[in-house]
Parts: sequence; C-alpha cells; structure tokens
Amino acid sequence: MNTNVGFERVLGTGGGGLVLPSSQKNCEIGAALCKQGRVNEAAPYLFKAISEDPHNMDAFIEIAFICPTKKDSMEFLDDGLKFGRQLMQKRLGARCFEDEHVGKFWSILDTRPYMRLLQTRVRFNFMMEDYKAAVATCTEIIRLCPGDNLDVRSWLGPALCHAKRYSDALWFAQVYLDYSLGTYPEGGGLPFKNPKRDIYPTDEESWERLTFTQCSLSYTAAYASFKLWGDCEGSRQYLQIAAEGCRHVLVKILAKIKKPAELSMSARAHNSTEDAHDYLYKAQDLWMADDVWQWVNNNREAQSATLKSCENESCGKRESKAAEFKRCSSCHQVSYCSSECQKEDWKRHKFDCKQRAAIKAATKAVAEGQPMPKDSPMPVYTADFTGDAFIVTEGSAPSGVVVPDGPSKSKKKKSKKKKTK
Repeated sequence: MNTNVGFERVLGTGGGGLVLPSSQKNCEIGAALCKQGRVNEAAPYLFKAISEDPHNMDAFIEIAFICPTKKDSMEFLDDGLKFGRQLMQKRLGARCFEDEHVGKFWSILDTRPYMRLLQTRVRFNFMMEDYKAAVATCTEIIRLCPGDNLDVRSWLGPALCHAKRYSDALWFAQVYLDYSLGTYPEGGGLPFKNPKRDIYPTDEESWERLTFTQCSLSYTAAYASFKLWGDCEGSRQYLQIAAEGCRHVLVKILAKIKKPAELSMSARAHNSTEDAHDYLYKAQDLWMADDVWQWVNNNREAQSATLKSCENESCGKRESKAAEFKRCSSCHQVSYCSSECQKEDWKRHKFDCKQRAAIKAATKAVAEGQPMPKDSPMPVYTADFTGDAFIVTEGSAPSGVVVPDGPSKSKKKKSKKKKTK
C-alpha cells in the first residue's frame, strides 16, 4: 500500500505517532536508497531505524528485501511481526486479535504497518514455495480485514491450489464469482465450505459480470474444478469465463512462454496484461502440468477467446495459434500480423496509444509518490477509507526525503598533451 496517498500521506505512517520520528526518518532515507539500488548505503539507515524503535514495521519490510538469503528475510519478518503484535496489543488492547477489532484491521490506521508486514510475508512464502504458510498468512489477513484492502485474495487462490486444497480453492473463487452477480462475500470468503456444482447463468448481463471477475480468481476456479472433477461442464465454463475475462493468461500458457521471474511493479488496469503477469508469477507452473495443459489445449472454445485479429482494419487477419501476432510495444493492447500492418494503422492508433501511455505514466507517478507528468491527460485521484471517515487526494505527495549523494560517477578528464615540433 502506497503511503504517499490517503490518510498516511496526511497524518503519517500508521496515522502518525506510531514510531519515533527519528526512526521513521531513517527508514524513509533507507527506503529511498533501496529504490535507487544503493542497497549497501541503505542498510545502515534501516538497521538504525529498528535500533531506535523496534516497532518500526516498515523498516523490517525494507530489510527483508535486501537480506542475502530468503531464510534471513523470513527471520526478519517474523521478528517484525512479533514486535508488531506487541505494539497492536499496546495500542488496541491485549485481546485485539480476538475482540471487536477483528474485521476492522486496516480501517484502523494504527494497524496498517502490521498488515503490510503480513502481506510481505505472503510474498516471501511464495518465494520459498512454502504454500502451507502462505495459506495460513492469507487467511489471517482476511480474518483481520474481510474487505481485503491488500488484495490478498489474488494470492490465496493460487496458494490453495499449490497446497492441493482444491475444494477450498474452488469454494473461495466461487464466493467472488457470486459477488460479481451481486452476492456480498461474507467474511471475505472464510470459512471454507464445500464448493457448489451449479452452472452459472449465461445471459448477456450475467456473463459480462462473471467475466469481470478478477483473473486470479476465475483461473483458480477453472484449475481447481478440473483437479476436482475433471473435464466436466462446470470446469469448461470456468475456463471460458477466465479466458474471456483475461485472455492474456491463457495466451502465455498455450504458447508455453517462460514463467515471470518477478512481480510486475507497473501501474495497471483491471484484468490487464500486468494482472495476468502477476497471476502467472504465482501459478503458471500449475498450468504447465501435462494433464492440465492438454485439457486447455483441447478446449476449442477457450482457445478461440485467446486468438486475436490484426488491428489494421483493412486486414482483419486472425491468428491460427496463441501469441502468433506481435503486440504494440508501447501500449500492449493491440496486435498486428506484420510490421507493415502496424505502420499502416499507426495514424489511426496513434492517439489511443499515446493517451494510454500518458495515463499509465500518471498512475505510475501516483503509485511511486512522484510529481504528476506535465502532459498528464487527466487528474488522478485516490480515495482512502477508515471506519468513520474518508479522504480523497489528487495525485500524490513527493516523498520529501533528502537522500545522501552517492559516489561520483563523473569520469576524470584526460589531460591532452601538447604536440611539440
């Protein structure tokens, strides 16, 4: 969660007063240095932040990402969670993890650094392929915050599938498919129950809503249903919903494109190529198993949803296999059968392409706490909610962190020797 927007932008981390100012300042300098890739220079600031105040949970997060081994990272995160629990009990009461505060975490500003720490732990659980622990951490986050402000549901579905808890994975995905049709997900999808074998309605309005479901959940439903019940009508319907909602995932799977090595840090739209990238980071290896891949490859309806047509209106040629055409390298939204068609269509596509790039740059600036680009085509607003208030801000606040100068990169000028006769 970006602290350059919302209440934490205005009031400070965790609503302000959560950690000592000196500790927070050192954490901010360390984080800024990490962003510049100056890890060795960042470490002393981050360790000093923790020594000044061991309740600085954001400092533990930053250190976790620069540790030499994942084991070291997990140890730091676990230490941070221990101090975080102590701080939550001090601020909210000894029974805050069992009493009326449960379900309100995140909306209570004090809890936000602790929730970020839990979210980071999920990410490292995946890095270490400890999916049992990932499931436990995800379910704890949802228990504390059923509204899931941290989008941990996009991790829980793949974690359950990796852990071979297919029944729980399908139930959890069904909760959010039902949500797209108007049924509120009580408890954020917890506790788990037995999944249904019902077929979803296929009228135009219902189908449009179903295909808008987050791709991580619709693909979780398809995979889990196939592992539970094989190539049945329900499994095929889930796959069709997923393919039409976000074909980018299926394109990568069918083309056997290499699994992403890292999460995408780019700004994104719903069910975009970036969302597909992140889902594949979490779950692509599940789909590459021979039985699953063959099932997808033999499903002509789902395959058809992945095949693109050349964007050049005077051409209209359709792919014969997934990922046959090349995408526009700027917007990644349209595809062409040849470079000739792309050049011919540029005059028509130019405006949309440049506008999308400008919107993406503006969104990225907000996410990274940078000033808005001067040529931004529209203002960008963010909204943040607590239990009894909300705040809307335009753009983002520059961090204001003064980062020490790094080593000079200027090269020494070579002295020119005068020629003598």
